Amino acid sequence: MHAYADAGRLDTAIASLTKNATQAKQNANDSVTRIRTAEDYYQIPARTVIQNAIQHMNDAQILTLAKLMEPNLKSRPQPLQDGLKVVDPKSQRLQGVANKARLFIREWSAMDDMTSDNEKQWNDAIAKAITVH
Repeated sequence: MHAYADAGRLDTAIASLTKNATQAKQNANDSVTRIRTAEDYYQIPARTVIQNAIQHMNDAQILTLAKLMEPNLKSRPQPLQDGLKVVDPKSQRLQGVANKARLFIREWSAMDDMTSDNEKQWNDAIAKAITVH
């Protein structure tokens, strides 16, 4: 309504809102885009195995995995941590909200640097979560 009042005409207000939304979308895309390196491509097989395992986990397993992986989050780069805070700002994944845990874990595994240490952390936690439930 403010856009309509400022523009004076409905079609002008719609055009202004569309332009603003398009710019906001581009700004969001620009802020999350990162340059992929050759290392990222070498990590695809490990990431794929981890993401496939996550995809087949039930809610109890996902919640367990979220709790098992949580201590490892503080060792990840700050931009990754900041990006993940947007996914679950209230830490509902740790309070038993399975859909938040699933989304958080999917995003983290997609963005994580799959070094040998990180890959081991994921695989160990997945194996334990599956065994527990």
